[in-house]
Amino acid sequence: MDSKILPFLQKIYFPASIFLGKQSFMFLKAIQHERKLIIIPKSLKDDNKELLISLFGDEFEYFFQDREPQIEDFNKLKEHCQKNNYDYLIAVGGGSVIDSVKMVKKELNIKMVAFPTAVGSGAEVSQYVLLIDNGVKKVFSSPEFLPEIIILNTSFLNSLTKEQIIFQSIDALSHGLESLASKASNHFSDILALDSIEIIYRNLNKLNEKGNKEEILEELQIASILSGLAQSSAATGLCHALAHYFGVKNNISHSKAVAVFLTDVLDLNYKHTDKYRKIGRLKSLSSDNFIKNIQELFSKLEIKLEKINVLSEDIIKAAEEIKKDICSLTNPYSPSLEEIIEIIKKHQ
Repeated sequence: MDSKILPFLQKIYFPASIFLGKQSFMFLKAIQHERKLIIIPKSLKDDNKELLISLFGDEFEYFFQDREPQIEDFNKLKEHCQKNNYDYLIAVGGGSVIDSVKMVKKELNIKMVAFPTAVGSGAEVSQYVLLIDNGVKKVFSSPEFLPEIIILNTSFLNSLTKEQIIFQSIDALSHGLESLASKASNHFSDILALDSIEIIYRNLNKLNEKGNKEEILEELQIASILSGLAQSSAATGLCHALAHYFGVKNNISHSKAVAVFLTDVLDLNYKHTDKYRKIGRLKSLSSDNFIKNIQELFSKLEIKLEKINVLSEDIIKAAEEIKKDICSLTNPYSPSLEEIIEIIKKHQ
């Protein structure tokens, strides 16, 4: 199937099954006799030894991935899987691990189980994969990337720092806000996006007020799924295009790169689309003041935005590449190179 046109059509994508809550790990008993490979960052394995042994036993086969997915990481995992007859690939990690496994899952037609250990990427429910090829972050799209099974359980989230929770949640917030205004937005994606925006905004305020961390993590994990489903179906926009480019070029994590550009892109788009009026349906934010409210939240959370390094002679090339990014194509407004350059210069 030629799926190149699909990102620009109004649609909604869902994974086959999502198991959630304290009993969600029980799903593993249903596949206990199948041959499985667990793909996980080594640091996450080391920090969760007892939990992993209780879930999989102490002789389980591991494959380690410890960075954002490079083309060589995908090829290495693919080659390993081709030499073995796995029934399931189990991805335990954030978007980097999950994206690599999604690529192999599609290529080799192996069933996939995703255990998200972040509260922001939404990769586990997304039709998109990000892969770095020769220093360039490329976006691939296919509904065949969606895992068959997703396990939502906060057990792997307890080691997250407050800073990690904040930036990951901002990434999820951007998924909701950008999909809401996307050219491919629709009634279904709007419902998911709006619910996620409300939950994330409310719980980031609770986090700042030292609310119950366990309850906050549960809420944010659900919100991440909702915004992930929204962006998988309606796509994102200019903010993610900027983050894709400068995250790699400046060695900044994806969530921190998104945070750098979010309010600037919202401010630019707000002048050229009425789609943000839908925010008026929420209790916590108004369509007139939501950008100011988000800026005030950033200030309350004491978020320090990263600086962007780009030489003056390279800034036009950067803007051209950002404008060509697939995420820019679904932005509600097609910005000029000058407008993109103006946003970049604000963060140098």
